[in-house]
Amino acid sequence: MRKLIGFLIALGMVASVQAANIWGNDNVRLHYSLSNVTASTQHVLLDLSDTSSYGHQHAGFFEITGVSVAIDMAASAAGTVKLGVANYVGASTGSVTYFFECPFVNHGATATIVQCGEAFDLNPIRAKVATASTADTDGSTPYIVGTSSSALEAIDYNTQLTTSAGSDAAPRAGDIILTVTRSDSARADIIIDVNYNSRR
Repeated sequence: MRKLIGFLIALGMVASVQAANIWGNDNVRLHYSLSNVTASTQHVLLDLSDTSSYGHQHAGFFEITGVSVAIDMAASAAGTVKLGVANYVGASTGSVTYFFECPFVNHGATATIVQCGEAFDLNPIRAKVATASTADTDGSTPYIVGTSSSALEAIDYNTQLTTSAGSDAAPRAGDIILTVTRSDSARADIIIDVNYNSRR
């Protein structure tokens, strides 16, 4: 192994080898779809404490490397799809700092599709909650300066939310939250793809 490293150093290839080894086997893609969303709803998109259902190695924080959203909506449908990290989870309320938002509105008389997304490979979003305790008290997000929605009644550790793994779980600080807000009741089918890693 030392001879190989020495050979790579001579060729100037060590940086490439190290970069290729950063992710290990923790580079994961999540695909999640919701059908006929006619009212506002919230889901646990990525459960930080569940390292088996979500295929990540560490329970420290998620790094988001890409997001893609597609919305197939009926006429007159309108709303917003948002992704964020839960930075405070209390007994009755919580707070989420959002880092991605996809608004949609259909002014036409027929169904249409809206797509939005972004790749963060070179500068991943570090969805880290800095000061959250094991009791999920107040926490800040030092690597995300985003819109924070506080006093969210659905984000508390006494309320079970549907997860993208098909189960129910109470949200905790560090979980990635999907929020869909609707201003009407027309049909909207939503598909979400997220690329992510986890860190200690």
